[in-house]
Amino acid sequence: MSKRIDGDEKRFRESVGKTIRQIRESMEMGIYEISRETGIHKSTISRMERGIAGLDMYSVFRILCVMDKALMISPDGMILEVNSDAKKVGMGQR
Repeated sequence: MSKRIDGDEKRFRESVGKTIRQIRESMEMGIYEISRETGIHKSTISRMERGIAGLDMYSVFRILCVMDKALMISPDGMILEVNSDAKKVGMGQR
């Protein structure tokens, strides 16, 4: 049985995915490179960027850490800020 997603979740997935793709492309990084660094399969990253795959926050966190970026997201799902101050807390560094 497939889970039906509501409009808000769909827009949120698409917004985060689009932002990740824009960051990756602006840094001239390929999906293969992100995949190799995170251990997340290339097709999963591609599906995340297109808003098709569900967004598990740990995977998003790992992708952003590889790109040394952080997202600030409001409670209503709007992306407020993208910056280069990503701290790799939770990934072996404190």
